[in-house]
Amino acid sequence: MAEHQTKLISNVGYEPAPVIGSELREEITAAFGLPQGQHVEVNLWNEQCALRGILERARDYPWDRRQVPQVTVSGFAFSSRKMERLKVP
Repeated sequence: MAEHQTKLISNVGYEPAPVIGSELREEITAAFGLPQGQHVEVNLWNEQCALRGILERARDYPWDRRQVPQVTVSGFAFSSRKMERLKVP
C-alpha cells in the first residue's frame, strides 16, 4: 500500500487575494457603475418582480472589465448583466 501513497508537500505557501481598500473598491464600483452599499431596487431580465435591498458584491470584483461582477440584493446573487433596471431611491 505504501507504494501507492504520495507525500504531501507541506511547505507550499498560501497567498491570499490582495486586500481591496475602500478607495480601490470605490474606483472599481465606479468603473462598473454599481452603487455598492446603497439601497436599490433592481428589475432582472425576464423576471416579474423587483428586488429591493442593499446592493453588495457576491465575491471580489473582477480585475478585468471584460469579466462580469456578481452582486447580491437581499441575499439573492446574480450577474450584474441580468439587471434590466437599477434604481437608487
